[in-house]
Amino acid sequence: MAQLTLFQKAQIFARNNKLEIGGALAAIAAMSHAMVDARGSVVAHGLDGNLNLSLASGKVLKGWAQPLRRALGTVADSSPTSGGTINCNSSGLDDIQYWTPAGTIAAQTYVFPTDANSQLGQIIELSSSQVVTALTLSTSGLTLKGTSVTALGANTPVRWRKVAAATWLRLA
Repeated sequence: MAQLTLFQKAQIFARNNKLEIGGALAAIAAMSHAMVDARGSVVAHGLDGNLNLSLASGKVLKGWAQPLRRALGTVADSSPTSGGTINCNSSGLDDIQYWTPAGTIAAQTYVFPTDANSQLGQIIELSSSQVVTALTLSTSGLTLKGTSVTALGANTPVRWRKVAAATWLRLA
């Protein structure tokens, strides 16, 4: 029998435990437990909340799971009304917001995550099916680089990436 990859083992683990998760989430579920080699010796303790892998040797592999972060990002489809506030997720995962209001929104506030609740490389994208006349970005203690955004056109996304501590760069 061929040797199974860790990802294949994770999928089997998820299926056997009737976990309703797919692909990358199955890998996270499996890696949240200690990993052992063929002799039963622990080689890794699993993932922490930032998707860093803790090895039995005491070393921590940071950033190795960045591709998983992309797969685990949040996508929110909501129908906000004028004057509302929407907060970014505080998990450090990408946040894609697609708003489908009934009509033009006069005012909307979006709250960026704090520096402690975000990760380098994280992406935030805002898009609306309708015009947002006045968009307020709440960025307490953060720096946004690039052209400022004060409104949102219909079906015209804006995107930022965290490029340094407390610093976000506008991509689109």
